Amino acid sequence: MQPLVKALQINWNISLSLKQTVVLYTLQLTHDQWSSTQQELPTVNQTTLTDLQPCKFYCVKLFAVLKSGESHFIGQDCTAPLSDKLGVVRNLKLFSLSTGTDQMISWKRPKGAVKYCSFYYVVEQKTKNGGSNRWIFNSEGPHLIKSLLPNTLYVYTVRVHLGSSAAARTVARTKVTDFGKFWK
Repeated sequence: MQPLVKALQINWNISLSLKQTVVLYTLQLTHDQWSSTQQELPTVNQTTLTDLQPCKFYCVKLFAVLKSGESHFIGQDCTAPLSDKLGVVRNLKLFSLSTGTDQMISWKRPKGAVKYCSFYYVVEQKTKNGGSNRWIFNSEGPHLIKSLLPNTLYVYTVRVHLGSSAAARTVARTKVTDFGKFWK
């Protein structure tokens, strides 16, 4: 199952001998703990479910109905459709702390992001001399970046990720800072 924007693409393969006895497929879509819908599909090997709520978790079970009337379980999978509202982080801020070697970084979720969407953020930090660090966060912050070099120029990029690695969508915002400076 492949998550798409407000949709799920479902692909399946069955053996040739089973395929020759299939009359139709039934798909059961569970979208809440208690509610599910069922639909019949022609004898194809893929379908796309559209108009789904982004970032809500859906489970799909697929069955083949055979000429004999039996129902044969093909498989199941669970995932969430992607949101079309993936933007850059907002209000990206950095504070240099009085230690001279620590900074605080924070940001806000992308504007218009669906409340069900869980993002993760990759913060990349680079220096002019080629040094780099990377951190992964699942919240907006503030986050403490420790043990930095004093009087060093740092370039920060905050990358927003939505979805699994197989279907991740990503956008980035970059800022440059120097110790003793505050930027918005």
